[in-house]
Amino acid sequence: MKMKRFLAVFIVCVLIFSFGSVFATDTASTDDIQDSIESMFNSDTASDDVVYLDDYSQYLDVLNGISYQDEYREVYEQNIKDEVSEYTSIQRTKVYKAKVLEAGEVQATYVPYSYDGLVYKTSYQPLSIKILEGPYQDKVFSDFTYILTCDTYENIKLPTVNKGDTINVVITQDEEGNLTATSSSYDAPVVRWQWIFTLLIITIIVVVIYAGKKGIKSLVALALVADLILAVAAPSIMNGINIIFLVSVMILLTSLVIAVLKLGVKPEAFVAILSALIVTFIMTIVINGFDALANMCGITYEATYLMEYILPTVTSSGDIVTKVDFHAFHVAITVLILFLGTILVTCETAKIYEKNKKSKTVLKDTADDMRGYLADKILLIAGVLLVLMIPKYMLLLANKCALVEIINSEIMITDISRILFTIISVSIAVPVTALLGKFTEDDK
Repeated sequence: MKMKRFLAVFIVCVLIFSFGSVFATDTASTDDIQDSIESMFNSDTASDDVVYLDDYSQYLDVLNGISYQDEYREVYEQNIKDEVSEYTSIQRTKVYKAKVLEAGEVQATYVPYSYDGLVYKTSYQPLSIKILEGPYQDKVFSDFTYILTCDTYENIKLPTVNKGDTINVVITQDEEGNLTATSSSYDAPVVRWQWIFTLLIITIIVVVIYAGKKGIKSLVALALVADLILAVAAPSIMNGINIIFLVSVMILLTSLVIAVLKLGVKPEAFVAILSALIVTFIMTIVINGFDALANMCGITYEATYLMEYILPTVTSSGDIVTKVDFHAFHVAITVLILFLGTILVTCETAKIYEKNKKSKTVLKDTADDMRGYLADKILLIAGVLLVLMIPKYMLLLANKCALVEIINSEIMITDISRILFTIISVSIAVPVTALLGKFTEDDK
């Protein structure tokens, strides 16, 4: 009874906190704000009254109510329309595979900079290549220049190539019909797909040999998640499909597959699925509430600026519509991460509970048995997420961002929140699953 009361009180507190954080904002009157700002602009001296806006919607209301902003808004929207039109009409340059027939020694040249008479160093490798595919198949370029410098100061270099290697090149044709082959601007050095498949096959073999049937089941679940994310979710999100709907479908399918693979078609699988869904739903509400308080988006300002021009579409009526809600996207990614940790814990908890169900202290015994398992999983999840954070902060440090800036950044609060929410969801998954198991047993 104590555990039931505790769980009920916890859920009520979570709901109050989440919904309260969204609605408990001290909203000012839009008309008063607009009148104050207009008087500040129209008077010779600024008003002594400082106007504070509580949220972005009030800012939009003010902009919509000030007449002299219309001209600037029209210019801004036209710029977006022009950028969208240019982005949708552009075609990615075709890349062809080429074989290196001859590879020369690395050479260097100095190119004038665009201002102040500065020059920068560019390293390159003279090659003779033969095109392996497409309309230019078997065409030989004996004076191909393979650029090895990726930045102005030659801090980043591509690896040199050898005779017999395969590289990617771009072929262009001028008005007189002359062909020119240049280095591909992306994926330049080599073709890597064979290495990717080789490593995947080795990984699968190692997992099957070491983990047996459990390893095969894990690979099936992993393949399902990867396929849903890469083949279904990502393209759908870029086409403007509702993110919450996609995440809900992914969670339902994944929970069903993982629970059945680990527990079989048994009541324990139902308990594991139900408890994982309950925990995920509770944490989604908490994340939404916390997100409203912290005003997180998980996207840097530079990326947001670029996406503002790339991702919107222009409707037939001329309205600008944004395809992807990156605020919802951040929440969805966080929910997926914590769900994948939660479903594994609920399956293990259901299995342990089934083993201890004849005990008089089944809830206590299940919690005790799960402590070690839970500690390992929390350490693993938190460790992986922390390691994935490192490259981003290395880039910020390399760009001479101060430590205070990094700690106070949206990136930092986003990553830390994902780790903390995942740990919380994994921790509460055990008592929720155990309680559901007991209720199911009592119903029988």
